[in-house]
Amino acid sequence: MRLIACLMFEKSIGEVSRWAPYIATLPEEEAGVPLLWQEDEADRLLAGTELAAHRGWRLRQLQQEWRDWIEPLTAQQVAPNLESAVL
Repeated sequence: MRLIACLMFEKSIGEVSRWAPYIATLPEEEAGVPLLWQEDEADRLLAGTELAAHRGWRLRQLQQEWRDWIEPLTAQQVAPNLESAVL
């Protein structure tokens, strides 16, 4: 989660980031990751598999990590643009 927060912060500051050239090479979407699929697509493609239940558990875990790690940073104005930096 810390690496994600760092990347999001660097992306949020744009071209002034020393990591901007690297961040520009990262894909905008990662279609092959079930955690990033739309809910209906995940339900359809993962129906009847163990991954369907695991996906739900992991999404809840990630939401809690967001509340614990990212929201405090934006609330304290440490990185106010962090929420808009979607990788």
